[in-house]
Amino acid sequence: MDHQTVVAYLNRVGVTAPAVSDAAGLRTLHRAHQLTVPFENLSIHLAEPVSLDERDLYREHFGIVLSGVPDDPAA
Repeated sequence: MDHQTVVAYLNRVGVTAPAVSDAAGLRTLHRAHQLTVPFENLSIHLAEPVSLDERDLYREHFGIVLSGVPDDPAA
């Protein structure tokens, strides 16, 4: 991930970058991710295609493209 993508992700989950990479920082980041990034698996039951492409995952779950520019929500 480039710096812009990291910043966009941290903004999406509502945290700032930890000053130190430690277990406490990881716990904070993990909890924020759990509370803000929805997980659903209904696509499988609806026979919709599921992409595991990195670009598709960022767009679907974080609303960002890998360049760090937010997707247009009207798209």
